[in-house]
Amino acid sequence: MAHLKEKIEAAIRTLNAQGHVVETQMQDGKTWFAIDGRMRASAEEMQNLADGVYSLAELEELFIQRRIENTSPGELAEEVINAWAVNAQAGHAKDLTRDFKDVAERAFEYRNATQWLDNQRRNFELIAEHTGKPVSDGLLEEPSARERTARTVFLGAYKDYLNKRRIQTTAKAGQ
Repeated sequence: MAHLKEKIEAAIRTLNAQGHVVETQMQDGKTWFAIDGRMRASAEEMQNLADGVYSLAELEELFIQRRIENTSPGELAEEVINAWAVNAQAGHAKDLTRDFKDVAERAFEYRNATQWLDNQRRNFELIAEHTGKPVSDGLLEEPSARERTARTVFLGAYKDYLNKRRIQTTAKAGQ
């Protein structure tokens, strides 16, 4: 255990020397390391960083992948939409980057497609309840396809946005 702790401390020292801020966080009994307030790494990942298994860029790519895999597309879209709304309400919507506006637009499209599908399902359930006859699932093919496409496009745009932001932040840190 001391060996792991030493490696983590070495990784933190290295990151601090490079101008990064590392904060220790606990969640569900597990220790995480927030790096620059934009990503989190596990103790094992910090050890791998110290051992040179990962570069910081590779570690951030792992974080992005983990974030996308462990968070529902709906939650990711809501986070983007909420960030857009906070900026819009504060009068800063014009200051948002084109990349963020693009991912926000995909998030809105995904949310709208999801809501349309949910509304269609509810309508068909009400029709079936009222008539006593089931409604064909085939009627949901178009809204289902639209929702799947919007989800795929949003997740791709979200990942691209995070990767672009990572590259820009890394480039700024190197200056």
